[in-house]
Amino acid sequence: MRIISYLTVSLLLWLPPLMAGPSVRQYPLDENLVHEVPVALDEGTTVFLFPSKINGIYARKVSLDLSDAADFTMTYQPGQFYFTINARREGVRDVVSVVMGKRVYQIRIRAEREKPVLTASFYQVARQGKAAAVSPDKLLSLLDKSKLYYQLRQHYPQDAEQIDHISPKNVLCYRDFTVTVQDVWRYEAEDTLVFRVLLKNLSDLPIDYLANEIAVRVGQRIYPAALVDAAGVMPPRSVVPVYFAISGSPEGGRNHLSVNNRWNILVPRKDKES
Repeated sequence: MRIISYLTVSLLLWLPPLMAGPSVRQYPLDENLVHEVPVALDEGTTVFLFPSKINGIYARKVSLDLSDAADFTMTYQPGQFYFTINARREGVRDVVSVVMGKRVYQIRIRAEREKPVLTASFYQVARQGKAAAVSPDKLLSLLDKSKLYYQLRQHYPQDAEQIDHISPKNVLCYRDFTVTVQDVWRYEAEDTLVFRVLLKNLSDLPIDYLANEIAVRVGQRIYPAALVDAAGVMPPRSVVPVYFAISGSPEGGRNHLSVNNRWNILVPRKDKES
């Protein structure tokens, strides 16, 4: 279901500054991916949290014995949902294999003193093409969060680090107008990307477009917008911002789209005769 919001959201919030610090990150459970997690060195400890009981953990350079000369130390009790790891020296790396159910998940760890991940939380992803639909209210909250992203990054950098973001600023040319891809944000848990694009009318006449049919093309696949914040018209010689979100795939599964894709934004004109 597509929903169009024509409301201009003005959220001027006073946010007290915080010191930049270690982060909390979420990672999808996927046996086909190897996630890299920078673990704590000297201060703090990195907690790895899983959605169900862990059956086993295996690594070459990680030891439960503090007296051992291993590169990393671990605390873990069989049957728990979590374990912790600390690095013992600079520059060390290893791969940890976590067995959960009938699947094995690989995690590449490395020592990090300045900005370690203190909580690495792994969540279950939908399988066999099924994905939980993101509610309209949740999509709207992600749009609003994206609009506040630069304030969030300034005052709460540890929260902003959990959001994948890129500002490609590539320009797409249409007849009488251009589209600049200003910002792209990805929210991994919701498998949702939010776009901020700038529509520039190069003509002396208004241009009407179908806001509810805005879409993104990646290669040969087209992802229709699930939520759009746009007025549907470009005034003459103007630049208007448009926010929209794509969520999941057209088939109902996860899209797994990175922010680093080459984005082709589709903005169809309104037929004057309709």
